[in-house]
Amino acid sequence: MSIDGYFDINIKTPLGEKFATLHLISAGNDLTGEFITTKATFPINGSIDGNQITFTTQISISMGEINAQISGEVTEEGFSGEAKVLFGKLPIQGTRKPQI
Repeated sequence: MSIDGYFDINIKTPLGEKFATLHLISAGNDLTGEFITTKATFPINGSIDGNQITFTTQISISMGEINAQISGEVTEEGFSGEAKVLFGKLPIQGTRKPQI
């Protein structure tokens, strides 16, 4: 199974659900890509261990941009994990976009 791909994700925050696109690119155990929101695109940098990923990025919220450490599991169908942010942990779910 490939880690690489695009995922439509939602993040449950205290201010409501937020939506974004996650673009993952693997190179051995290194992970790069983009966290794409309606307001901005942020680079990601992280690591891969099997189907588990961990990366850092920024997330846009109503108060501005915050740093996030995101970890979770990638499957053929999607992504499931959590974001550790300044005010706690936020659950993340995502669906893998079909490759064209």
